[in-house]
Amino acid sequence: MCCLLFALGSLIQQGAARQSHERAVRFGLLVALMRERRWLGGIAVMVLAFGIQAIALAFGPLALVQPLVAMEVLFALPMIARRNRLPLMRKSIIGGLTVASGMAIFEISSRR
Repeated sequence: MCCLLFALGSLIQQGAARQSHERAVRFGLLVALMRERRWLGGIAVMVLAFGIQAIALAFGPLALVQPLVAMEVLFALPMIARRNRLPLMRKSIIGGLTVASGMAIFEISSRR
């Protein structure tokens, strides 16, 4: 759930930043984004994700919880493709499968 919220929060913030009238990466962009409800909503979603991550850390070790947060990319890839109205590219699918495989290997080997 935490991974999904991190991906969703990032996607919301990126969408708001793309629609901002400030194009250059500078302090003015941050000021403009702080006035955008969508961008602030993305921050709220990310804060919720951090809260869920903190709760998970209360019940599980950092070595288990933190790598699972990296699974955010598995949620972000299809959401970005949908937002852009594009199919998932072969590279994205292979990258996602690589992340998932690496996480599975990490989790299995860390239990020994």
